[in-house]
Amino acid sequence: MDPRSSTDMIDQYHEVLELLAYEVNSVIGGAAPSGDNKDAFTAINTTRLMTVLMFALSKLAARCQDLIPRVALCLTKITKQHAAKEGDSYGRKAVLERATELVRTLQHPSVAAAVLGHDASGADSNQELRHSDPTSALALLRFTKTSS
Repeated sequence: MDPRSSTDMIDQYHEVLELLAYEVNSVIGGAAPSGDNKDAFTAINTTRLMTVLMFALSKLAARCQDLIPRVALCLTKITKQHAAKEGDSYGRKAVLERATELVRTLQHPSVAAAVLGHDASGADSNQELRHSDPTSALALLRFTKTSS
């Protein structure tokens, strides 16, 4: 991690991401695609923003393990809010699946650090030893969790 990153800065960044995630989460239910192309565009982009925010929170927690309980709680709240919403939209399903995958990953800090913790940049000397596609690793974790 960058030596300029202080604990206060990381906490502040986490709080801003968490607040933004809750705000986007409240909007996502009202942005259901209808016949209008603008509404469909808004719903898809809001869902993408929500999944990016959840991933950013999880990645931050994987790098700073003191945040894991707070991020897991945030993702669990998002999951419960989406499960309580009416309708069966693609955005709702995508957010539920991603939040569930990330919560399961964060339950195992060493796995979360391996999957989410580092960028695939050349700065890492063990880059070839680690899988750099987090979506396939999360899908694998989900598959192993549901099959056991």
